[in-house]
Amino acid sequence: MSGSAQVRTTFYPLGFFEANQGASGSLNLHGDVEYRGNGLNLSAGNRSGFVDATSNVGSATDVNTKTTLTWRP
Repeated sequence: MSGSAQVRTTFYPLGFFEANQGASGSLNLHGDVEYRGNGLNLSAGNRSGFVDATSNVGSATDVNTKTTLTWRP
């Protein structure tokens, strides 16, 4: 990782499926990510789900906002 990249994945770390993977620049990986591609190093966008060199860039607004939970007996 380099730059201001953020990797917040829930299951598989970078390099789990293929070797020499990285994240750089302003890339934001979040959630259940399957980061695929030998030597893949993306540098921009918000991405989640299946991510490879041809994946479309998503929006940070795709993430659910935090809510206030209320107990109902």
